[in-house]
Amino acid sequence: MSRSIYIYVWVLRALIELMRWSGLRISDALTVAKNRIVGNRFTLRTIKNGTKLTVILPDHVVTALHALPARPTIDPRYFFWSGKSEIKSLTGQWQRKLGRLNRYLSIVDYEGGPLQFHSHQLRDTFAVEHLLAGTSMQDLSKMLGQKSIRVTEKHYAPWVRPVPRDRHRSAQQ
Repeated sequence: MSRSIYIYVWVLRALIELMRWSGLRISDALTVAKNRIVGNRFTLRTIKNGTKLTVILPDHVVTALHALPARPTIDPRYFFWSGKSEIKSLTGQWQRKLGRLNRYLSIVDYEGGPLQFHSHQLRDTFAVEHLLAGTSMQDLSKMLGQKSIRVTEKHYAPWVRPVPRDRHRSAQQ
């Protein structure tokens, strides 16, 4: 494997890990500034709606980010961004890279039909995993940086575990 492909794989893995474990949209993940991460916590304002978020990352994600090698096209203040391009252009560039990954992997379902990976699936995985672990819809909405809980409910309500009747009754007493 050539050095440039090795670096590309390393960078792609760090980006996917960041998105999977933070629930960030791809535009927010791509523009994370290095100085915003302190320990395993970082703060940002989301690009889509300007919501202020504090994200706590697992140690292995922080390690993967800080292990990324310097690249000539990336501003040293960021992990993935030159600091010059438009964010929409940067996001489109990475969406195309993920599209090439789809073609390379040729993942298929049980019936042999093509399965396509999309970056937003990492956000969905983050959300559903939290709901299945008992995170409230309201807390998840805040974690995702959504301005309205209705948006969160619209997309993730099917994953909420119903509260057992016994638990509901004891909470009312």
